[in-house]
Amino acid sequence: MKAMKDAMRKADPCAAKKLVQPSEPLRQQLLEYFGIKPPRTEFVIEDLEEYVVLHTNCSETLKSVLKGLEKDGFITGRGRKKQFTYLTMSAVIFEGQYSMSSFLKKSKPQTTKAKAEGDKLR
Repeated sequence: MKAMKDAMRKADPCAAKKLVQPSEPLRQQLLEYFGIKPPRTEFVIEDLEEYVVLHTNCSETLKSVLKGLEKDGFITGRGRKKQFTYLTMSAVIFEGQYSMSSFLKKSKPQTTKAKAEGDKLR
């Protein structure tokens, strides 16, 4: 399946896009997939590769998306010697909702009003 998708994208990228339904970016799809599992669930890289091939139509590479998710604190790696590498038989652990909410707080600056309301609660 992966070889077929890759060949189609390489031969005629425009036609390949027309044959599949548009979807969210791979990063968002993975976060949704991780989110249906309990926090601290381990995902083997081979299983994630299979999920991407069978259930998404993204041309982004899984490893580049995983690297971004790890840098942002959504996942941690296991079974590897070097950070930000995702080798056969290694795994990633989804850190759960706590990690997602802390990332959202970091990425969205509070407005003055929201900050003032938060200060009142303390």
